[in-house]
Amino acid sequence: MRSIEDYIKDSYYYITLNFKELLPGAILYFFLGMLSGGSGLFLEKLANNYEFNLSMSIILIITAIVVVAFFIVSFIIQGYLVRVMKTTVEGDGLAPKWNNIFDMFKKGLLYFVGSILLFIVFIFIPAVIFGVGILTFFIAAPIGVIFLILGFVLFFILIVIYGFYKSLADVNYSLNGFFGFFDFKRIFSMMSLKYVVLVILLGIIGVVISSIFSFPRIIVSFLLMKYQLISIVVDSLLYGIQMFVSFYLSVFYIRGIALYYRDRL
Repeated sequence: MRSIEDYIKDSYYYITLNFKELLPGAILYFFLGMLSGGSGLFLEKLANNYEFNLSMSIILIITAIVVVAFFIVSFIIQGYLVRVMKTTVEGDGLAPKWNNIFDMFKKGLLYFVGSILLFIVFIFIPAVIFGVGILTFFIAAPIGVIFLILGFVLFFILIVIYGFYKSLADVNYSLNGFFGFFDFKRIFSMMSLKYVVLVILLGIIGVVISSIFSFPRIIVSFLLMKYQLISIVVDSLLYGIQMFVSFYLSVFYIRGIALYYRDRL
């Protein structure tokens, strides 16, 4: 089995050697970032400069277009990332092709649904305990507080477990379909201290690089606070660049996890 350093190096070489093949996803992320980054400020400008009825109609139309476009593109990109995980486990060092868009959309949609259901499974028990605590609090405050604390602590513990479980579950989904998310016995058996360290290191690398590209947005937003239109354009462009980079960071992360998954088979 490879070392953690090997997983990180392989992931790095993967995105550098496949930079052009991965470029469509980065470009889609770029435009997605521009759309998301500028829409909020643009809608705010509309609300401040038109009559209420007209602005509300425009806002609703633009919001609907933005939301639909956001989800469609997001599902397609996620479907491609699912392919990256699958081909990695299969031993392919080349990035998958951008073909069969509908298949990518379908896999991305199923990924979205499965992720939500998996999250609900993990938080269900602490949510119930927390709810009991709220109801009990009005009858017997001390007991209610105990339930609330218990629910909060359990929620925190399960969220941490969920974070580590989810990464391997994603890879399992790419290979075994929708119910691969819920193969608890198999996925938990793959976890180890080495895996925990790998996830943390991959996460830290991603956060540090992402922060470097997000910092200019904060500075520019402050400097251009009085110039709303310019601020919209610049903020959208900078957020698009940040999203462009984040796509490669996503590939970097899932490649490392998929390589670990492959070694545990």
